[in-house]
Amino acid sequence: MSNDLPIRVVADVVSSSSPINAPIHQVQRISRNLEFTIDEELNRIIITVYEAETNEIIRKIPSEEALALMHTLKGNNKTLLKIKA
Repeated sequence: MSNDLPIRVVADVVSSSSPINAPIHQVQRISRNLEFTIDEELNRIIITVYEAETNEIIRKIPSEEALALMHTLKGNNKTLLKIKA
């Protein structure tokens, strides 16, 4: 599955009867935008929350640190901690 562009959620595109409509309106009411992308290597959805006016990233779910850990665990190196005696 190829996803070159992020998906921007816009409330007026979603039908009023859609179950996703209420959370989108809540996010817009607090001046936030959501972006949904797919990490194809991990096959996971990444949600990025932006400040609507400045386009500043407020939060990324999962976080960059969590994504880095998931990529490490997915690779051949399954070692999280090495202790030398």
